[in-house]
Amino acid sequence: GIGDDEHSWGVDGHRCMLWHCGDLPWGVEWGVGDVIGLACDLEARQILVSVNGDFSAPNGVVFDMDAAVSPTELFAAFT
Repeated sequence: GIGDDEHSWGVDGHRCMLWHCGDLPWGVEWGVGDVIGLACDLEARQILVSVNGDFSAPNGVVFDMDAAVSPTELFAAFT
């Protein structure tokens, strides 16, 4: 699934987990009515999350991507 290997990243505010090469507890829980934003800074190689437009901690940068990740080979998916 998403985040199970080195080629994908997953964020889940319902189960409070991050995934990349396995799972990692994440202390953020999304609530009913929250507006979730995802951003990918291709130059800094970071994946960021906002809740209700706020990128400050504990949101913000959730993953730092390896330098070997090609920005031209990234595809966003939402479920």
